[in-house]
Amino acid sequence: MNPDQRSISGAVCFVAAGLVNTSSTRDVVSRCGKPATSFCDRKSLTKAKVVQAPRQAHIVKCSSVQSSVIKTQAEFDKALKEKTLRIAFIGMSNCGKSFRSFQLRDEYGFDMVSVDEEIEKRIEPELTALGYQGIQGMAEWMGFPFDERNRKNEQRYLDIEDDVTANVEFPLSPAKANCTLDTTGSVIYLSQSTLEKLKHSYLIVHLEASDDILDIMTENYFTMPKPVVWGTAFNQKEGENGMDALRRCYPGLLRLRREKYNQLAHVVIPASISRGYDVNIKQFVDILRKKLPK
Repeated sequence: MNPDQRSISGAVCFVAAGLVNTSSTRDVVSRCGKPATSFCDRKSLTKAKVVQAPRQAHIVKCSSVQSSVIKTQAEFDKALKEKTLRIAFIGMSNCGKSFRSFQLRDEYGFDMVSVDEEIEKRIEPELTALGYQGIQGMAEWMGFPFDERNRKNEQRYLDIEDDVTANVEFPLSPAKANCTLDTTGSVIYLSQSTLEKLKHSYLIVHLEASDDILDIMTENYFTMPKPVVWGTAFNQKEGENGMDALRRCYPGLLRLRREKYNQLAHVVIPASISRGYDVNIKQFVDILRKKLPK
């Protein structure tokens, strides 16, 4: 893949997922040493692709977990028909989690909750007070792992994410509906109790990034930083510049995440399929179904 092709693929990847805000955070971009690139934000994608307005998520406390995991194609068909199917998409940002969630909502009538959006709603007042907005504003608020504010803000972000992910109650309206949960890239860092709840409540589908997609994601991250939970993947050597350490560690973070997503998932679908505009939602659902045993 030549540089021009990578640039185009990266742009498609960002737009397909609908997660990138077009506003720029000059300080963050200048620290990366590269100019920002303009992409469509989630609202623009929604307005362009979506007719039905999103419904508000109800966040409630759940006292128990009842297993409803789909294990076979027959169970998948039955749940889809009876409107009891619950799907959670996991994986890297920009691999199609939001893209496919929107399609399921608008073409199949699924209820949908975006964990990213719910987190941003809770942090938005603080972001606004600091003059930040959108996904890049969230990235500046969180900081890089070598920034003093990062540890505290990263933990706060995870605490909110854990609460949102564990306590979404479907359906969102009185009517019975299939449901899709659009998780964040940091879902693997949530509490064990929340991860167990996910495993027992949803068919977890990992949209798996290939090595070439990981390379594109690495380039895009340093062009337009996004909020990233690093866990233990970042280490800065003595005398090493913070950004140099970030560039050295980021590819390893992505590969570690991919491994953890696979461990959590019930089904794995290549991101080349999930983010491909040539694969319509009917074909995508059929591919997902056939990943299950008969």
